[in-house]
Amino acid sequence: MCIRDRTQIEEGIKRGVVIINIDTEIRLSFINTLRNTLQNDPNIFDPRELLVPSIRAIQRVVEAKIEMFGSAGAAK
Repeated sequence: MCIRDRTQIEEGIKRGVVIINIDTEIRLSFINTLRNTLQNDPNIFDPRELLVPSIRAIQRVVEAKIEMFGSAGAAK
């Protein structure tokens, strides 16, 4: 089942759902940002410069999901 609505996810968590896959969303965030970076500046050749925006995009997705799942600040 594919659930993208925040309220559905929150309700699922309340009802005991413990596994929510976000891999596809992370991969899409990475590749779409990478494509945009290459399109906006096709002369970039340094992988560090090329990958930084994609890594930041992944971080934004993961941080949003951690917050949505109610796990922010739970790491010990």
